[in-house]
Amino acid sequence: RQPAPRVTAAGNSRLQRIQERNQRWDTDAGSKRRDRSGSRERRHARDSRSKERSRERSRSRNRKRRRSRSHSRSHERRSGSRERRPTRAAREVAKPQVSQDDITSRASIQELSDLVKSKEKDFSHTNVVAAWHTMARLTRQSAREGGDSHRDDLVVVLVRLGMAWAGEMDAGDVASILVSLVTMREEGQDDLVAALGHRGTSRMADFSPQNVADTLWALAKMGAVQRVALISALVKRARETVGLFAPEEVAATLFALSEMKVTWASDLVSAMARVGRASCHQFSALEVANTLRALSKLGGAGEKEFVLSLCDRARDQVPDFSADEMVGTLSGLAEMGTTPGPELVTALGRRCQEIAGKLKGQDVAAVVWGLARLVGEGGVD
Repeated sequence: RQPAPRVTAAGNSRLQRIQERNQRWDTDAGSKRRDRSGSRERRHARDSRSKERSRERSRSRNRKRRRSRSHSRSHERRSGSRERRPTRAAREVAKPQVSQDDITSRASIQELSDLVKSKEKDFSHTNVVAAWHTMARLTRQSAREGGDSHRDDLVVVLVRLGMAWAGEMDAGDVASILVSLVTMREEGQDDLVAALGHRGTSRMADFSPQNVADTLWALAKMGAVQRVALISALVKRARETVGLFAPEEVAATLFALSEMKVTWASDLVSAMARVGRASCHQFSALEVANTLRALSKLGGAGEKEFVLSLCDRARDQVPDFSADEMVGTLSGLAEMGTTPGPELVTALGRRCQEIAGKLKGQDVAAVVWGLARLVGEGGVD
């Protein structure tokens, strides 16, 4: 029998090292396997996070682009800087289907009536305004020629078109149709006047001095004193733009205010007097007469400087005064108790003798009364 091997100290140390090495290899192998498995999981997680961040960046960029485009469109809509393609309905409304020249070139009411009736469905609001203006011109012409039987039928059609298109009209359109109604001496069109008045009130900020003067003049001629809202809005607009009024617009506005007895706008009368005094040298004979008569009705005796400026202007125009202008001037000066000076009174008396045959009965009484007042106050022989 062989004896058991002896384990020396050196062998024991070597065996221990082998065992430690084997154990270390086993540990390293397991660690490597675990590392490979963990790295795959970490890599997958890392890739997932990277993809999510990329998607989030893409979504953020898209949100910013959409927000930027939305803001740009909103700004363009507000500023009107972008030419937007109108809808089909808007194009049909905005584009006149009938030529304006085709309307205004009509030589008789019958021709205009045939055109309006045949193309009524194609008319735009600008065509309607042109038709009213042409109708007024032809009415004056036909009145001199003895009238026209087609007039009443055409008025019915134009009133219907005016009512239908009133909501599309601007300030100038409203004033033009109202003036046409007065020129045609067309009465009883309260519905059309009310529709135009409502449209004018809503667009009052767009009224120019000429629009204001024309509309007030037309309302005064119609006797439409019941249109309180429209008249008040026009007076307010006149206050805002009084510095831009031309001489004829000053005269027309004062005439209208006096005819409608708008005595509550004394501040506007004073402002008109200041503007009129600066441009008095441009007043025509009719504007001088109408303004003097209007001031007498509005209590304008306090506007002495303006009245005296009108007297100076009248002195140059007396030789061309008509009967109506003579009556207006004499009545206005007499009612205000103004002393224009002997030169003007003498010139007025001389002109009265020249046109005596053209004066009507009531005009004769007004002229005699006015001259008597001026002669008595002015000390004219």
